[in-house]
Amino acid sequence: MGLLDKVDAGRAGAGGASDSGDIRAVIADFCRENPLFHCIVFKHDGGEGRLSRKISDMTGCHGVACRDLSGRNCMVLLPGELDMELFSHRISNSTGASVLFQFSADAPVTAFDALHSYLP
Repeated sequence: MGLLDKVDAGRAGAGGASDSGDIRAVIADFCRENPLFHCIVFKHDGGEGRLSRKISDMTGCHGVACRDLSGRNCMVLLPGELDMELFSHRISNSTGASVLFQFSADAPVTAFDALHSYLP
């Protein structure tokens, strides 16, 4: 386990997923920087490594935020000016993950409510 994996493991809740408080904080912080944003929830294929790490490595230069959710689900937050359909298609093809749900939001509470059933 590398140093970055240890840091991520220390921040993650049970089962490798972030807890709902962490998710709420990530969404609130992201919304401060991006008043209009998109959210995509992916289902991990079960391969090696955390899906959020793979997506972060692929999209880091675009201002994207990723967090593992409950089960094998992963949340990806995109700034509003990015094309949600294009990113979901590219990420899905590159990682083998399937898109479960996607939406746009302009407030943290809206996003958190929409994600409620996917949270740990």
